[in-house]
This record gives sequence, C-alpha cells and structure tokens, in this order.
Amino acid sequence: MSYTLIDSDEDIQSLLDQWKGRGVRQVAMDFEGEFNLHCYGEHLCLIQIFDGEHFFLVDPLAADQEASRRSALELGKPFAPFLDSATNSRLTVEGLRLLLESPQVEKLWFDCASDGELVWKKFGIRLAGVYDLFREARVLGLVGPGLAGNLAALTERFVKAGAQGQNAMASGDENRGGLSKKQLQQTNWMCRPLSPPQLEYALEDVAHLFSLRERLDQLAVEKKLLSQVQAAMEGLPHVRQDVVAGHTKLPGYKRLKTHQQVYLRHFFEARDTVARQLNRPPFHVLDKHLLVRLAQKAPLAAGQLQAELGGASQPARLLLPLMVSAMEAAGQEVARMKPRSAGEGRRS
Repeated sequence: MSYTLIDSDEDIQSLLDQWKGRGVRQVAMDFEGEFNLHCYGEHLCLIQIFDGEHFFLVDPLAADQEASRRSALELGKPFAPFLDSATNSRLTVEGLRLLLESPQVEKLWFDCASDGELVWKKFGIRLAGVYDLFREARVLGLVGPGLAGNLAALTERFVKAGAQGQNAMASGDENRGGLSKKQLQQTNWMCRPLSPPQLEYALEDVAHLFSLRERLDQLAVEKKLLSQVQAAMEGLPHVRQDVVAGHTKLPGYKRLKTHQQVYLRHFFEARDTVARQLNRPPFHVLDKHLLVRLAQKAPLAAGQLQAELGGASQPARLLLPLMVSAMEAAGQEVARMKPRSAGEGRRS
C-alpha cells in the first residue's frame, strides 16, 4: 500500500485543505502507541488515515516529545529525549490538535476508548467527530463475552472479499514477515524507520473500515436498531477526567494495610523517577511484585533494602538511594498517621 507521510503542522493544514477541496466528509483513522513496553511512559507513535482513496501516515513523535518534556518539567521529574536521527517529524501539539479536534471530517474508528484516553491525558486533546464501529457492533450484538468481536474477525465476516481482495490480503500476510497481528502490535512503534511489516499492519487497520461500516449500517437498518446505534455515538470518546494513581493498580494493593499502602506509594514514585531518567519501562527497573513485597516488609534497614534490590545493575544503583529516602519519607508519614488512629480508637 502506498501512503503519504504527514510530519509537520503545514502538512496537517494542507491535508485538511485537500479534504475540503475534494469534499471529503469522513476518514478512517487509528493509532499505534507505546505503553511502557519498550521505553518509559505512554506515547502516541503513529496515526493511520484512509480517506477512501488515499492512505496517510502521521508521525506525531515530535509532538509527543514536546508533551513529555512539558509534563516532566511540571512534575519536577527528569526527562530523557527519545527522538533519534531517523525521525524527521516537526509536528507540534497544536498541529496535532488541528487534526484531531477538527469538526471538518467524521473520524471512523474501531474502539476509540484507549486512543481517546491517550491523547486526552498526553496532550489535553479531545477527539472530535468520532464514529466508533466497535460500539455499533456492540449494539448489534456482534461483540461481547464469547464472541470473536475484534476488528480482524468482523472484517473477515462482513467485508466482501472477492478474489482480488483475497489476493491482496494474502500479499499483506507475506509482507508482515510471518509475524502475527498481535506480535506486530507489540513491536516498538517508537523506532524509526518503521519496518515494512509494521507499515503494512498499520495501514490494514484502516483499509476496511468504510466497507465494514456499510455492512454494519445495513444490519442496523434490517434490525431496526439505527436509532440505538446513533445514540451510542453521542459524546465519544468518553474520557475520564480523574487520574488514577499508578500504585493503586499494582497487584494486591487493596489487600495491603494502610501503612503498607503508604510505603508502596513512595516506593512507586522512586521507581518511576529512575525509569524516567533511564527512559526504560518501570518493570525493567524493579518488578512490580517485588515492589509490593517490599511495601509489605517495610520498614527495612538500608542493608536489607540493598540486598532485596541487588546492587550490580545501573537501575539498582540509581534506585537504592531513592528507595532509602522514600522509606524515610513514608515512615514519617505513617508516624503522623498513628496519633489520629489512636484517637479514633479511644473515641470508639
């Protein structure tokens, strides 16, 4: 599949002008992202677009780095630049906003929930004009427990594939280098240049959305569910305004005692600081299960803590003094909590 690369604010404006001139009212869109798998943090790595005739790939890494740097500065945290010499992106956050918040075209998506959350948390961008085929399929009873309701399954079932389409899809499988869709999804989308299998995978995600919508709309009419489908599109994407603290999502958090939760929060922040500094996934700095066990054992002597962390690796050397400080801060916080707990006990 051939495509046009969009990697600047000027390219975004030119693309919107082009669509306006051609009367394009709807485009198929999808994201590829990074979620603490290959490096630190959550990142928007690629935007795939199909306008019914032409494919476009938007490289948002410069905008993502701009937002990541700004967030680190606001939090007083270290920041490790991640753009490399192979990345020519000059797209800014405002250029990204121009595309994603534009009401000019409807954005045809398949399951926009996580994508909408990503750009809201990262850039403060609220996707506008989204039509979510996943929600339409759910209204039609095509997705849910026990149903193969992912995009690939629905495309195979509902998109008409003649001999030409089947040949094209087979060619796509070969171009993916023998990797499954799941394997490709989990490749490093931060790297540049992207590999031919990655590009093929990314473009296939938007190639069939128009055809899929046509078939699902037909079903909605046949089942007299069109009004329910339209109602399901209102207000998309639904994004949470509150931010859930990362340490509360660790395994076994709710089973910890109150003072152990305090230690875990401080330990989590120490690990996060080192992960940011090294630009590594937090689990490469310290395993989440060990993090919880340390909170259960806390307070520990500095020697015990060093033995638990191990001292040979660079992350461990950087982490140890921060963990010692975190344990002291957590201990002080716990000590301040104890008089209140004792007072509450006497009142009862």
